[in-house]
Amino acid sequence: SLGLAQFCGMIWLGAFLVLAAAKRQDAVEGDPSTLVQSQQFRVASASLGQPSEARLLSREATQSHCSVLRRSYLHSEDCGHTGHLPPSGFLVTGTGRSGTKFLVKVLNALGLQVSHDNAKQRSADGAVSWVHGNHKRGCQLPWWSYNVSDSFFSEVFLMLRDPLDQISSRSENGNLERREWYDFLSCSSRMNDEGHDVSGPPGPPSGEEDSDVVRSLKTALKFYVLQNSFIEEYAAKTFRVEDLREDPQILMDICSRNHSCNCSFARVTEVMKEVGDKVNSNHTNKTSNVTWSRLAALDRPFAVMAQILAQRHGYVLPKEDVLPEAAFGFSCGFDGPDEETSRWTCKLNSEGKRLLEDQFSLSKLAAAKDSQRHCHLQSAQLKRSIVTLSISMAGSGSGMTDELDELCQVPQVLANGAGHVLVPLRHPLARLLTGFQQAQMVQFNTLNQFLDSLRNSSEEKHQLALDLAYRPGRANFLLPLQFYLGDSVPSSERQRRVVSFICRCRMEEELKRISQSLHVDVDFSGLEKPEPDDAMLYDAMLPGSSLSSKNRAWFLAEYAADLALYQEHCSACSDARDI
Repeated sequence: SLGLAQFCGMIWLGAFLVLAAAKRQDAVEGDPSTLVQSQQFRVASASLGQPSEARLLSREATQSHCSVLRRSYLHSEDCGHTGHLPPSGFLVTGTGRSGTKFLVKVLNALGLQVSHDNAKQRSADGAVSWVHGNHKRGCQLPWWSYNVSDSFFSEVFLMLRDPLDQISSRSENGNLERREWYDFLSCSSRMNDEGHDVSGPPGPPSGEEDSDVVRSLKTALKFYVLQNSFIEEYAAKTFRVEDLREDPQILMDICSRNHSCNCSFARVTEVMKEVGDKVNSNHTNKTSNVTWSRLAALDRPFAVMAQILAQRHGYVLPKEDVLPEAAFGFSCGFDGPDEETSRWTCKLNSEGKRLLEDQFSLSKLAAAKDSQRHCHLQSAQLKRSIVTLSISMAGSGSGMTDELDELCQVPQVLANGAGHVLVPLRHPLARLLTGFQQAQMVQFNTLNQFLDSLRNSSEEKHQLALDLAYRPGRANFLLPLQFYLGDSVPSSERQRRVVSFICRCRMEEELKRISQSLHVDVDFSGLEKPEPDDAMLYDAMLPGSSLSSKNRAWFLAEYAADLALYQEHCSACSDARDI
C-alpha cells in the first residue's frame, strides 16, 4: 500500500524558466566598442571548471577582450600584450583577504616556489596576489609589492571567498581607506560614485552615521564586485577558497599544470592537514555584524551585484536575504575608450534598477523570484513518482504537504522524471489572507496597508512592499498559478495523464479519484481534513475587516486567471462562487 506521504510528497526545490529569463546586459557609460559585459550565468563548480561557451565566444571578439587583457598581467600574443621576456608561471588572484596567504603556504608546502603580493620579487613558479589582478599603465603599485612587467604570467586563476567574510575582513573595522593601496585600487577601478549612476532603488535607512566603518564597508563591498568581475573576464579558471580542503583536485590541477613536484591526492590531503583549517591569517581587525541587510542599506546596487557574483560562483545565500534585483543581472565595462584613463565600472541592468520603482506586476514577481537559480531537483528521487507541487498556502493545514520549497514548476518536475504531478487548488483570496497572517510582515500593521503600498507607487512604503513581495524567500503566497504551471495547463488528454488538479475543500475525494484513475493504492488514514475557507472569506468582506473593497477588487482583477481556474475545477466547493 502506497503511503500518503509518498503519494503526496512535496518537491523541495524547483525552477521557473518562462519569466526569469529577462536578463539583458545594458551598456556602461563610454564607447560601446570598449564594453566588456559580465557573463551572468557562468557558475563555478568547486573544482577548476572549463570556461563557459559564452566566455569562449566572447574571447573571439578580440577587440573588447584585448582591451581587458592589456590591463592585466596575462601574456597574450594575439593581443600584442607581452613582457620583455617570455611568459612564466601562474597567478592566483582575486580580492585581498580571500585566503591568499593561506594558499601560498599550501602551494609552498607542496614544493612550488610561489610568492605572495608583498614579497621582494615574484617566485619561479608563480604568485598568489590580489595586487596583480589588474595592470593599468600609470597606476603606481603599492610600495610593498613588486613589478612583473618583464615577464607576464602564462595563466591566471580567480580565487573567491564568501563575500560577507571577505568584506568583513577587508573593511578592517574602519581602517580600509587609510591603507596606501587604496589609491592604486581606485586608479584602475571606479571606486568613487562621482559622475556614475549607482543610486538604483534605495534600500531602507541604514541608521548608521557616516563613519570610518561605514566608508570602509562601502569601499570593501565595491572592491569585491569590481575586482572579481574584472578578473572574471580573463581568468582561465575559478575556484572558492572554502573548497580547498574538501576538493583536493583544485590544488592538484594547479600544481600538476605548473610543476613536476608531488601533487598526488595523498600528498595534497597531507599538506592540508599540516597547514590547518584557517583560510585567513587573522592579522586584521574584522568588522562585526556584516550582513546582507546592512550592506543593502549602505549601498544597495553594489550589494545586489555582490550577491549575483557570489551565487554564480556557487555560494548559496539564504533565500530571505537575496535581493530581488539580483534576478536581473548587471553589466561591467570601462567608462571610456582611452586605456590610459578609463576605469572598470559596473552597474545594475535597467530591469533590476527600476524594479522597486515601477508598479507591481505578476510578470516581474515571477522573474524576481528567480526560481531557475533557487530550485534543485534530483531526477533519481522523482523518477516515475507521483509528486504534489508545493504551492504556497494552497494546502496549509491539510496534512497534504510538508513545508518545503515553494518555487517548483510543473515543467521542471516532469522534466526531471516525475510520472504525475498533483496541483493543489485553493481560492486565491484564501491564499492571500492565510499567507499574510503567516508571513509576519511586521513592517505593515494590516493586510490593507500592505496591499495599498504594493499597488500604489505614491505610497510611502511602496518600495518596501515590492521588496518583500519580490524576494525569493518571502511572500510566495502572491505567486499566481501560472507561475507554477508554465505551459503545462492540462488541456489535452496527454497532459491530463500527467497533471491533475486537487481542490482543497474536497481533498479526500479528489485523492481517491486520482488514485483510482492511476491504479494506485493509497492509505488515507493519516489525511487531515482542512477547515473550510468560506467562513474566513466572508469575514474578510465585512466592513472594517482585513480587506477593503478597493484592495479586494484590485486583487481579484490581478488574479482573475487563478480564480477562473479554481471555479472551473472546484465548482463543488462552497467558496467557488464570486464571494
